[in-house]
Amino acid sequence: MNTLPADFELPVGWTCTQCEPNKLVFRRDNGRFEVEATAAMVGSNQTGRQPGDYWKVRAHQRRGELTSDVLIARVTTQETARAALRTGMEQINHALQETLSTEGLALTTMFEESGGQQDPPISNVTEHRYHPESP
Repeated sequence: MNTLPADFELPVGWTCTQCEPNKLVFRRDNGRFEVEATAAMVGSNQTGRQPGDYWKVRAHQRRGELTSDVLIARVTTQETARAALRTGMEQINHALQETLSTEGLALTTMFEESGGQQDPPISNVTEHRYHPESP
């Protein structure tokens, strides 16, 4: 089942590698960067909560055998998760344009505001810590 709307446009260099009702994954063409949104539950099924009560949006970076992982946001809707994913992809693209090499790039510096947080609060806000500098 495709959970992406027809008008969802990917930033340059990104492809969708997994598109399911409870998980969306996008990978940068070089394979070193990936962003994903996964539906999760706040409570147990006994409390009436269902999968998808919130979405965790994460970024991953591969460096040889090592993988870095940063929690970008926790949001309450799939629509907001898609917006956070797009923002994450754009932020990674912006950082790649600013440097000639991906060797010195680290997710924690790309997503400074969320890099040290275990679980940021759930939010419906569509802005996700990406504020490119004006030219």
